[in-house]
Amino acid sequence: MTTVGAVRPMPEPFSPIEISRFYQTRAPKIRQVGKEWRGPCPIHCGQHDSFAVNSETGAWFCHSKCGRGGSLFDFEMELSGAPFPEAAAEARSIAGRAEQRRRGPIVSTYNYEDEYGELLFQCVRHDPKEFSQRRPDGHGSWIWNLHGVRRVLFRLPTLTRADVVLVTEGEKDALNLIKLGFIATCNPMGAGKWLPEYSEQLAGKQVVGLP
Repeated sequence: MTTVGAVRPMPEPFSPIEISRFYQTRAPKIRQVGKEWRGPCPIHCGQHDSFAVNSETGAWFCHSKCGRGGSLFDFEMELSGAPFPEAAAEARSIAGRAEQRRRGPIVSTYNYEDEYGELLFQCVRHDPKEFSQRRPDGHGSWIWNLHGVRRVLFRLPTLTRADVVLVTEGEKDALNLIKLGFIATCNPMGAGKWLPEYSEQLAGKQVVGLP
C-alpha cells in the first residue's frame, strides 16, 4: 500500500492539462473543488468524496479507510496491478504525453475523418520510417494516443457513394491510386490491424484488396 509520504518520484513533471486528461479517463467521477479534484475513490469503489487529487502535481490521496496515496504513476499501478515501468508507460499514454520526442522528424501526416469530414485523428510518418497516431485536443494541440477515438478508414467521406473501393496497405499507396482516378482507402496502423467496423464501413460495395 502506498502512502503520500512514500510517493515515488516522477521522472518528469506533467502539465495540468496532461494530469486532467489522465484523471478524466481513470477517475471520471471526480470534480474540481478549488485547487483539488474530489470524488469517490476508484480503487476501493467508494461512495463518498474521499478521493482527492492535486490538480497541479497529480498527487492523490484517499481520506477514507483506503488510506492510499501517491503520484499519478502510483495510481495507475494501484488500478492496473502492473509493475512500475508498464504502469508509467500506460499513464503517459493516457495523459497524452508526446512520445514523438523519441522519434525522428515528421515527414507526412494523414487525416482520418468521419463521414462529414470532421477530423478524428492523424497517422503520422516519421523519418527514419516509423508511424505514430495523434488526435486533436480541442485547443490547437495534439494528444499522442487514440484512447476513446472512433476508428475509421482513410478518406471515409469519399467512400460513402462509391461502388468499387480499392484497399491498400497504407496511406501513400491509397493516395497514389486516387491520383489515377480510383476510389481507394486503407485502415490505420497497417496490415494486421483490420477491425470489424472497417468492414461495416464498406458494406454493400465491391472491394478489391491490394497486398
